[in-house]
Amino acid sequence: MNLKISIIVPVYKVEPYINQCIDSILAQSYKNFEVILVDDGSPDQCPRICDDYTNKDSRIKVVHKMNGGLSSARNAGIDIASGDYIAFIDSDDYWDDTDAIKKCVDVCETKMPDVILYGFKKFYQTADRNETIQMGLPIDLYGKEVGLRLLLEHNVFVTSACNKLVNSKLLKERNVRFVENQLSEDIEYCAQLILNAHTFVAINEYFYVYRQQNASSISANVGVKNLNDIAGVLQKYAAKGKVDNCSNSEALLNYMALQYVLWIVLSNTVVVSEQLAFFYEMKKLWWLIDYAWCPYVKNPDYTTALLWSLTNSENRQYRVTVYYKKKRG
Repeated sequence: MNLKISIIVPVYKVEPYINQCIDSILAQSYKNFEVILVDDGSPDQCPRICDDYTNKDSRIKVVHKMNGGLSSARNAGIDIASGDYIAFIDSDDYWDDTDAIKKCVDVCETKMPDVILYGFKKFYQTADRNETIQMGLPIDLYGKEVGLRLLLEHNVFVTSACNKLVNSKLLKERNVRFVENQLSEDIEYCAQLILNAHTFVAINEYFYVYRQQNASSISANVGVKNLNDIAGVLQKYAAKGKVDNCSNSEALLNYMALQYVLWIVLSNTVVVSEQLAFFYEMKKLWWLIDYAWCPYVKNPDYTTALLWSLTNSENRQYRVTVYYKKKRG
């Protein structure tokens, strides 16, 4: 068996990093792959750089398109991918292991899972921080076909498209795509994988390097649209998990419970007056907590603090007042 791997790289305003990203793919010891560079209307030299690479290696394809966002670029790559499995790399990230694809293919050829999950590293390089943090999985899960419950209990099913190799038939035949014009697009993509995939394998590898542009704040890129988009996904898939009678419905609700907790935490970083009523609306999803499998989410002290954060109107009103004073001042 000689599986072909499609690697999709959305490209937009990453001129300082794109060479490192592409070179880390071309350096792979496993050679049966294609690289799909999707130029999402990048205004810098990235389009030229992408075209230059096509002259260096016939396995590289370039798509030039009008700017449509990350989801649109990834979908354009899926549409033309010809591989048996598909991987995603953001163009400011890279792989630091020349055997990355080979290690995944070795598992694919023996188990043929729908999804392979691998670990990743967060690379911080700022004025006050230069370090790499390894984010991984419990060692006893590695290399085994495991159920979603174990993956979710151990918080292994990370909300990211970039730490997963996915069977292309699953994406194409079940029409699994990224929702366009939506922030936090990986949340819905992963929810679709939970609903449609049947076999999962986790491997003991950490070759994906995720570059952190701003290490100082978890809320650096969180805004009202981001929260609204996440809330829309929560409401959509919470309802779907309760109505659909599929084998992974309970797993989907657990995943939504974890995203709900994240939404509450992130919501405390954004204060806008018109959102007050929305917080009360989101309280209606509190029942999701009952479906959480992670022990820390079930901790009474933790859930009490979350509920207070979600419903304490005086605190939110105070924060709104401060927000508007700063805005006017």
